[in-house]
Amino acid sequence: MSLVLYLKKIVIIILVLNALSLKSQNPWYWGGNFSLGLGDGTFNVNLTPELTKTISRVLDMGFALNFGYLKNSNSNFEYQKISYGMAVISRLWIAQHVVISLNPEYNWLHVTTKDPSTQLQIKTFAQAPSILVGVGYGSRDIGDKVFFVSVLLDILNDPNSPYYTGGVKLPFFRAGFGLYLGR
Repeated sequence: MSLVLYLKKIVIIILVLNALSLKSQNPWYWGGNFSLGLGDGTFNVNLTPELTKTISRVLDMGFALNFGYLKNSNSNFEYQKISYGMAVISRLWIAQHVVISLNPEYNWLHVTTKDPSTQLQIKTFAQAPSILVGVGYGSRDIGDKVFFVSVLLDILNDPNSPYYTGGVKLPFFRAGFGLYLGR
C-alpha cells in the first residue's frame, strides 16, 4: 500500500472518530512541538504547530505542519536540508504520564550538498515519507493543557527523510505543548 493511500485512510479514520465524538465534550487543543537532534557533525531542528482533538481519555489525534532544518558536516562533505511538510498526529496515553506516538508525515525537501575540497555545490529537490514512532513522558489535563517530551525514530528507510542523512538515522527528542480551545 502506498504512503499516500495510507495517509488518506488515517485522515478518514480521524474524521470518522471526530464525527462520532461531536456529541461529546471532547475538546480540541492548539499547540506544537520543537525537536532537536544532535550527533557527530549533525544538527537537526524542527518546529511543528498542530491542531489536535482529544478523542477519548487515552487517545489524541490531529494534524500538523512541519518545518525543519538539518545540517551534516564532516571532512568529506557538507549536507543541508530545509524541509516542510504535513503530519497526522496520534498519541496514546497508556498510563498517567506515559505517551506513545505514531506520526506519519510527508515532507518536501530542498537539499544542498557541498564538497569542501573543491567547493562544488549541488542543489536538489526531493520528497519523502516518514513514520515517526516513539515513547515519552507527559501530562494531560483534558480541557486545560497538554505537555510531553518524547524520543522518536523514523522507522522508514527513505534516504530523503529529514530525519535521515549521510547513512545516519538517529533517534531525536521532541517536546510539545498544547492549550485547549475554549478554556
